[in-house]
Amino acid sequence: LFRSQCKKSTVTEVIVDGVVCVLKKYNDRGGPAIKKMKELGFYRCYQECAGIPALISTEPDEGIIIEKLKGSPLNILFGKRNGWTYAPIDGAESEIERISFDYGGYVGGLASLEVSDGKKTSISQKFFKGRDSLQQIDIIVENAKRLLSECSEYDNHTIRRAIHAIEEFSDMDIDVGKNVLCKLDWNPGNIIVDGTEISGLIDFEQAFWGTTEIFWGTVLDHISLLNWPMIVAGAKTQVREFPDKEQLRNGAFVSMWYKMVAGYK
Repeated sequence: LFRSQCKKSTVTEVIVDGVVCVLKKYNDRGGPAIKKMKELGFYRCYQECAGIPALISTEPDEGIIIEKLKGSPLNILFGKRNGWTYAPIDGAESEIERISFDYGGYVGGLASLEVSDGKKTSISQKFFKGRDSLQQIDIIVENAKRLLSECSEYDNHTIRRAIHAIEEFSDMDIDVGKNVLCKLDWNPGNIIVDGTEISGLIDFEQAFWGTTEIFWGTVLDHISLLNWPMIVAGAKTQVREFPDKEQLRNGAFVSMWYKMVAGYK
């Protein structure tokens, strides 16, 4: 449930009008057509933002074609495996700090873009009123509790906190910020770096409408390898308001459950 294995989407180099591009084909999990629709929605909102690769073609039925970014994924250049996550390779701390600051600026640029109706809502109104979403959450929470009683390999403390938080959220009206288009997977493998310069961000197939807090919560939930204070410093060069620590914690927990629902379906 928490570490599901599945066939990944594939990327292949293709030539379009004499230029090397990338063809992305979606895996079957969750429906390729739905993933394509979500990714195209993200491109429509954020295509003009710095760090977003150019969308070349939407014609392939099984995927999309985008520009090829120069460089390699951040985790390959500067990371080493640390359990499920990554840690900086020895001697790379200064490079990671610089990249983290720039990354915060790129992500802050997305967060600053007005792509919503500007209305405020609440977590329970937004995520727990739909019968299907609530049913999925209930199923996952029950399976999580069963798994905790049977298996010791998971971080039980973190999962129990998340279960407690999600059960509280489902019963509470917590004011949250404006509606924004979020990206679920901010892991370092989706940050393309050339030397110490960020070429761009990739992988938007799990885009969804959320809130400012959940937008930054998903980033916080994927800071493996990166320096969070430097991300915040970079983000504040682009955004006027930044969620406080409690809002970020709530957003991170909700983003975790969003990920569970997306994977479970």
